[in-house]
Amino acid sequence: MCWLTEKIRSFFQTKKTGQDKKEPTKVIRPVPSHIQEGIEFGYKYPPEIAELIGMEFHRGQDYLAPVGTPCFATKGSIVNVYDDVKYFGLYVVEKVVLENVILYCYFCHLKEALVKIGDQVESGQTIAYTGASGSATRLEGGNMVAHPHLHFEVRKNSRASSAAVDPLGYM
Repeated sequence: MCWLTEKIRSFFQTKKTGQDKKEPTKVIRPVPSHIQEGIEFGYKYPPEIAELIGMEFHRGQDYLAPVGTPCFATKGSIVNVYDDVKYFGLYVVEKVVLENVILYCYFCHLKEALVKIGDQVESGQTIAYTGASGSATRLEGGNMVAHPHLHFEVRKNSRASSAAVDPLGYM
């Protein structure tokens, strides 16, 4: 049988058995279950606030966690990035390999990271503590004030910000 015939047969066999419709394995919640969800993924700001903070599209899921709340590895994985930058503040990126996708899970605005690049982590392992680093702020009484929380961002198959997807779709 020629290779093309075999490819075609394999394609239709996969369609027939539904193997192409596998859902990716889920990841666990990055903070304890009692922590309330805050701003969600997507367009959430009115134009006047978006202009003030320079952000119209929210690329992650916020969790309203007090400073020092443990952040958990979402899957057995490898720490891919550990950095401190203006917007995210101290952050860690967990590279998660699922059945048919690679997720880069960003834990941002941290007080402390317990891991470094290349560390192998287990699902549920405490890898950091929440904080208010970077631009972890909110509008209160017309002023921007410090706002402790975890910004949890998931990027699919790329570390580019344009690859951000709704984290709740993988939990």
